[in-house]
Amino acid sequence: MDPETIITTLSIFEETKSLLSLNRFHLSKGESPRLAALNALFLDLDFHAKPVWRGSPPHLVREAVILHLDFIGLPLPSIWTHTGRGLAAIWLINELPPEAAERWRGALRALMDCATEFGPDRSCSDSVRVFRLPGTRNEKSGKIVQSYLGTGTRYDFDTLSDQIYVALGRPTRAQLQERRREQESKSTSLGSRAMPRGVTHRERFRVLKEELESFAEMCGGTIPEGWRALWLHFYATCLTYDPDVLDIEEDILRAAQLTTPGLTYREIKPLLRQAVRQSEDPAHRYNYAGSTMAERLDITTADAERAGYRFLVPSELKRAKKREARRARNGAMSRTRWLQLNSAERNKPWEDLGIGKTKYYELKKAGRLAEFAASRPRTGPSPL
Repeated sequence: MDPETIITTLSIFEETKSLLSLNRFHLSKGESPRLAALNALFLDLDFHAKPVWRGSPPHLVREAVILHLDFIGLPLPSIWTHTGRGLAAIWLINELPPEAAERWRGALRALMDCATEFGPDRSCSDSVRVFRLPGTRNEKSGKIVQSYLGTGTRYDFDTLSDQIYVALGRPTRAQLQERRREQESKSTSLGSRAMPRGVTHRERFRVLKEELESFAEMCGGTIPEGWRALWLHFYATCLTYDPDVLDIEEDILRAAQLTTPGLTYREIKPLLRQAVRQSEDPAHRYNYAGSTMAERLDITTADAERAGYRFLVPSELKRAKKREARRARNGAMSRTRWLQLNSAERNKPWEDLGIGKTKYYELKKAGRLAEFAASRPRTGPSPL
């Protein structure tokens, strides 16, 4: 059906139960619909199933979701719909072919993880999911379905899915590919030798917490505006990994009072609720890479090196350290270390002998350097 026909017949759809698919399908007589293109990621939020939101008006829940999405660094939905019972958040995406369905489902499941506290309906994870048409009546609640314009943006799927994974503290697609390449490289160079285990999550986040505190000191004791909520979110995430924390809400509020002044309790409250839930249920904890924290806080390579951070370092510096470690494992040494051990490169003794660098090393290799030096006429001031 073309858009013009849809507009002219819209009133007919509004008079009956009408459902709309966000994705596109091929329809043939006698056959099941076949996926033609994927056009959106979406959340069907049954917020009324969560005690904290039960009885809340949809517009207040929508404001809370917007605040939460902004807080974790996700772009806001293109369209919102009050379905008559719950709330639907829809991100329009550039059209994807059916072959990308598995990646689409993975991003959709991750998006649900980002909004756990708002009751996402996890059964809504298939491409054939349909939503009620705005203007129609939800027969279960008797309420009219209403739509609200969000950003109106159609997002690039790869960029949006990476943002979703980063918000959860998971690696992006490029980072996963890099890890696979590194694992393959290690397997090739080390054969069947077991690799030493790295630090535990508990230890890594303990160090990250200390480095976040150090970063705050570098900023003069208080985090600049624009980074305060994000810094506090990362700090709270570190606390969820510390089993010795007795009252995580109190610790977060204390850190907020000292380090992120200006944040209101309304801004901090979702973070407190989230941190308590994650400390009680480790399966939902965020697992941020230190490089992700550093880059989102705009910590430069120079800052990280100057402070001597182990984990709170940008990807660029992290990759450089990995290359250096790999060279060391393979028996190579850095150029700086090589120059320290090979002072000839610095002192250039071939210039004293009046020969070139290549000739110098040829004589040295043949063991004739001393003989050649002795045969050279002495130069200098004439004796009195």
